Amino acid sequence: MGRHERRAVRPAATFVTMLLCSCAGAVGASAPAAQPTRSADALEPAKAAIRVKDYQLAARLLSEQAARDDAEAKYLLGSMLLADLLPASEPGQPQKLFEAAAGQGQARAAYALAAMFATRDPRDPASARHWLERAAALGDPAARDLLQRGVLPLEVRPQDGLADESLRRAEFWRAARRGDLALLEALATPERVNSADDFGRTALHHAADGGEDEAVALLIARGAKVDAVDRYGVTPLMLACAAESPDACTRLLQAKASVTATDRGGNTALAYAARSGRAQQSKDLRAAGSAPVRAPVSTGAAGPLDRLPRSATDAYAGWPDVVVAATRKDPARLRDLLAQGGDPNAAAPDGQTALMVAVASDSSQSIAALLGAGASVAKTDARGATALQYAVQLGHASALEVLLKHGADPNAHANSSEPPLFIAVDNGDARSASLLLAAGADPNAHSSIGAAALSIASARDQAEIAARLIDARATVSAADASGRTPLWYAACADAAATVPLLLKAGATIDAADSNGLTPLGCAAARGHTAVVDRLVRGGASVASKTRSGDTPLTLAAMGGHASTVRRLLSAGADANGQNRLGDTALILASQSGNLETVQALLDAGASRKLRNRDGVAASDAARARSFDNVVALLDR
Repeated sequence: MGRHERRAVRPAATFVTMLLCSCAGAVGASAPAAQPTRSADALEPAKAAIRVKDYQLAARLLSEQAARDDAEAKYLLGSMLLADLLPASEPGQPQKLFEAAAGQGQARAAYALAAMFATRDPRDPASARHWLERAAALGDPAARDLLQRGVLPLEVRPQDGLADESLRRAEFWRAARRGDLALLEALATPERVNSADDFGRTALHHAADGGEDEAVALLIARGAKVDAVDRYGVTPLMLACAAESPDACTRLLQAKASVTATDRGGNTALAYAARSGRAQQSKDLRAAGSAPVRAPVSTGAAGPLDRLPRSATDAYAGWPDVVVAATRKDPARLRDLLAQGGDPNAAAPDGQTALMVAVASDSSQSIAALLGAGASVAKTDARGATALQYAVQLGHASALEVLLKHGADPNAHANSSEPPLFIAVDNGDARSASLLLAAGADPNAHSSIGAAALSIASARDQAEIAARLIDARATVSAADASGRTPLWYAACADAAATVPLLLKAGATIDAADSNGLTPLGCAAARGHTAVVDRLVRGGASVASKTRSGDTPLTLAAMGGHASTVRRLLSAGADANGQNRLGDTALILASQSGNLETVQALLDAGASRKLRNRDGVAASDAARARSFDNVVALLDR
């Protein structure tokens, strides 16, 4: 893995590239009117000095221009310091220079600050986003692109291999449901925060349904609509007040969520809380002004059957009575209507059939009643979705089981949607995935962009689902467009339970992606020592190299992962191997400032004297970053 590809450990090389581009004239000045005007070639002598690697002369010339308040000179000088081309006179000097330049409207300096905050340890994503937004406002196209994609500079995330927006949204909704704040923060772009799934549910719905109060707070802060309704009129508050924890309900009430809103069945949030036996939520809702829950509508035989009771607002206007009855959990009235000749294939104005509505209500008895009366399992709504797709998307495994028993095709799906099995795996729904596989679903189902179901399960360490897919003969070494296999994703994600399953099933252990990064290399770069150990014991090569010449050892050293470095050294990794830039593991470890990693390499015989292509030795790298304890160790 080359410097430009490395995870958030060393941003310096990115700035080296930017610096050289500036010197060659490939990157034009991006200063707005607020920046003092100067001759177009005022910095050319300094750039010429950089091109011939006369860094001292370049520093003197840039310092002179910086003293004259030249923003680009400050930016270039900060870049040289951060790239270890010059020793810093004081801690934090590059940051101060970048801040001064950005304050004068230098877009690339703002971008550099965003990268620094995104990659430092500990990371500061809030500051990184602030400077990224500043860089975008100043006209930096790269910053605008990252903001649009919801990514910080040099950020590597599990979903990076799945660049399709539909999958990013699915990842966003799933992160909301499980309260993955870091991922949620990264994905919550203005365009995505109120996006809805096929059933009209936004990320706030999913967070509320999962009872994830911190995720609810984050989404509200990022502009989520508090009273968004899904296709059934359900609001996030209704779901939150039915959740086990009362905290998400409290958050939404604090955000002034409506306590009077009703779903299509006329149910308020208080009805949801009462139905689920949530005493605290019920108390909070009543304190917020919710009216008492009305007595439930009778579904007995008394009264005329030609018209079902409707809410005062008639949310079901235009709906056939069979479809309205299918929304109820109690199937008594539905059976009566069907017995009197009601159409089991009746549909609402939006194309949802009674069967789909029953599936959405998760009423197995209603589903069985409709199927017994002749409802078609193959009928689709206006978007081409079947009742089975509804069941899988909503995670209603009991409904899915009934549909499959009545002959629903486990592989059928609309051209615009993913295969049912892929959706189940994507949702982490082991039971639905098992039911689909048992019914004949294709175990090698792929998403619309070529992501394999097994890769998704492996990346999330869904060992149970992965085992079911393997038992169903999913191809264990199938690679996506980037050359990444299920084992690659599992190793990168520290999927300690799934990696052994894949190896036992015969996964190719050293299959590298398009950048030459093997599963062992990715696990090493991220410090997943247990996975590294399992791969090494399984025969993975510690000598594998990326296209930029990095080995698992240099990748681990770069991240300061001492335990991983020791395990690789014990497996015979070359302590003095150099990548294409001439960096050794010791140089990279010294740049990370991790004393334990440096000591481990020295104990293994790593040379202090080797230098990279820029003439930098390990002690030089540590000294430039003011890692005095590392310098002392190297100078012994």
